[in-house]
Amino acid sequence: MKLAAYAAWRTPWPLWEPALQDPDLRRFQQPALLRFATDKFMPELLALMQQEQPDLAALVARPETGKHPDVGWQPYGERSRTHPLKLYQPAHGHFCLVAASVVRLIPGLPDAQPVVRPDARVRETVSLVVRRLLPLNLDLQTYRGQAWREFAWQGDPRSGWQAVLPEQLLPQEERLPLYFIPGRARPIWVGLVPVQGSELYTGAQVFEPPGFPPGEDPRPPALTEHLLRPLGGVRVMGNPVEAERLSTLLLLELATFLQHHFPKEWAEIPFRPQWAAGLGQAWAARVALIMGAADAPRFNLRQVVTDSDLVQLLAAVTGLAAQVAWSGPALRPADEPWYAVRCVWERPGDAERPVLLSEPSEPFQLAGLFESGAPVRPAAPVDHQLAALLKGLLKTVKPPSLPKLPAPPKLPPAPKLPPAPKLPPAPKLPPEPKLPPAPKLPPASDKPPPDPGQAPPEKG
Repeated sequence: MKLAAYAAWRTPWPLWEPALQDPDLRRFQQPALLRFATDKFMPELLALMQQEQPDLAALVARPETGKHPDVGWQPYGERSRTHPLKLYQPAHGHFCLVAASVVRLIPGLPDAQPVVRPDARVRETVSLVVRRLLPLNLDLQTYRGQAWREFAWQGDPRSGWQAVLPEQLLPQEERLPLYFIPGRARPIWVGLVPVQGSELYTGAQVFEPPGFPPGEDPRPPALTEHLLRPLGGVRVMGNPVEAERLSTLLLLELATFLQHHFPKEWAEIPFRPQWAAGLGQAWAARVALIMGAADAPRFNLRQVVTDSDLVQLLAAVTGLAAQVAWSGPALRPADEPWYAVRCVWERPGDAERPVLLSEPSEPFQLAGLFESGAPVRPAAPVDHQLAALLKGLLKTVKPPSLPKLPAPPKLPPAPKLPPAPKLPPAPKLPPEPKLPPAPKLPPASDKPPPDPGQAPPEKG
């Protein structure tokens, strides 16, 4: 594999300085959520990125309410447990963007360049996906989920949320666009978080496909996919300079992985002396290596890595995973669902890693349209100076007078009509003839008439 193919998503580069101060570099490896409170958020972001050092830290979303608005980077360990990180809708006057940088895994972390041109022979796509988080087991005392499973949104409520593995991307999963934002120093990628879909997301069904593997520890598979496989590829790289550059960052990635998941236990792993010394030096010089300092240490593992080293490392991490329970995000149990977003770089031309997913963002909740305690969208400001000027103009400026219309022309008198001719008298009708008098009828008798069928009565 070529050196340019080894890439990863990281937090946007203007946030590297505060993120590198965290002891576990967790926020350095995940996309950032930026909160704006204006409809002109894109022009503001474009203008901000033209500065030499854009202050994106002042825009990082943090827990807030309508009565207590708050935004900006939180120092490590100061996360609020009173209020969850809730993202509000544009109807509330808020817009939330996910921002990230895609970099190559060599010292200095230069920008990778996805080929997203429409005329490219093999077109690559850059997008974001929304994941819903559901815990399998929950410790109600510490509010730490022991196994958080991700569910992918498939685009409509009937298909709903389908369970996925952490490094899995479903073909039918909905992909939202990421936009390239140029900067004066370096670019970033941003996308709009679909906060307005909270009702749609909440009401959709959640299911697992038949035969889906049960919840398992994701640390050994992540170690194999992201570190052991690239470390095995270092041995076959022909260019020693490229092998050294990749080895240096992979060693730092391995130290970061161990520090994040096993901060107290990874020092007990029986590494060979070269490995142990290299991991310790890489972790101590992590800031210099990421920033590309000229005096940062360099390591070349091309002739050091062996199959037994990789097998031993995987066995050690698997053993530690059995001893140290994996804990997901520290989320407080709530009736409302939790979500996260991932950035996606799809590379059809890369046979080994065609899909490059970022780490999940900071978990958050989505506010409903009628959320109680949500911010109130400010009304449009009234320019009182302009209103006074218009009022004065109405008093001083007289409306123009209408022009007088000419008098209509006089019409000539109507001509006199001749008198109507006299009609002749109607002819007299002949008199009606007299009818003869009606004949007289005989007087009526009280006796009934004889019955012709009855015999006459006999005489005395």
